[in-house]
Amino acid sequence: MEAFLSSDQFHFLTDQVKILVNASGVSKDKNVLAALLSVREESVRNLLPDLSEEQQDMLNSIQHVTDKQSGEQFLAKLQPFVIPFPALTDEKIRKLFPKLKKVSIPNLTEIDWRLQTFLGWNDKGSDKKCLIFWQNEKHLPTYGTFEVSKKDGICAICHKHDKLGLFTAAVKGNANGAYTKRGNYICQDSLKCSQQVIDSERMTDFIEIVRAR
Repeated sequence: MEAFLSSDQFHFLTDQVKILVNASGVSKDKNVLAALLSVREESVRNLLPDLSEEQQDMLNSIQHVTDKQSGEQFLAKLQPFVIPFPALTDEKIRKLFPKLKKVSIPNLTEIDWRLQTFLGWNDKGSDKKCLIFWQNEKHLPTYGTFEVSKKDGICAICHKHDKLGLFTAAVKGNANGAYTKRGNYICQDSLKCSQQVIDSERMTDFIEIVRAR
C-alpha cells in the first residue's frame, strides 16, 4: 500500500490519540469512553472521506487505543504511510535564498521528513528566521526578522499555544516595486511547530500573508 497521509493529517491523528489516551487515564466509564471514541472516529472520517477499504481498516484500528502503549503502536503503524515533505539539500536551500549569502543551514540528516509540514530555523548570527513551505508542487521560501516575545500565545501557523516571536517579512507591493512589511506571531521552535500543524489551510493563510504575490 502506498503512502496516503499528509504530515498534517498524521499530526491530526496524533492529537486524536492523545485525547483518547488522556481520557482513558481519567475515566474508566465505558460509556463515556465509547462516546469519546465515536467522536474521534467521526473526526477521522471527516478528515479522510475517500479511502480504500485497506486504508480505512488501518485507521479504524484507532478503536483499540486504550493507553499510551497502544497509542504509540497505532501511530507507528501509520507512520510508514505518511507522504514525506520533499527533502532538501544544503545546495538547494542556498539556491532558495540567493539574497542570504551566508545563510546558516540546519542539520538535515537529523530531520524525519515524514513529520515535517514545513522546514524552518533561526539563522545563526542574525535576527532572521527562514521558512520553506511546499505548495503547488514546489518549495516556497521566505525569510524575515524574528523578535522573541516575552508572552506565550497562539501561533499563526500551527494554532497551538506556545512560546512565540514576531516574524516580519518584506513583501513586494503593487506600486513601483515598493515593499511593505507583513508578519504575525509564530512559534520560536519551528521544528516543533512543523510537527504540530494539523490543518494545512491555516498554514496556507500564513504563506499568503508573508510571501510576495
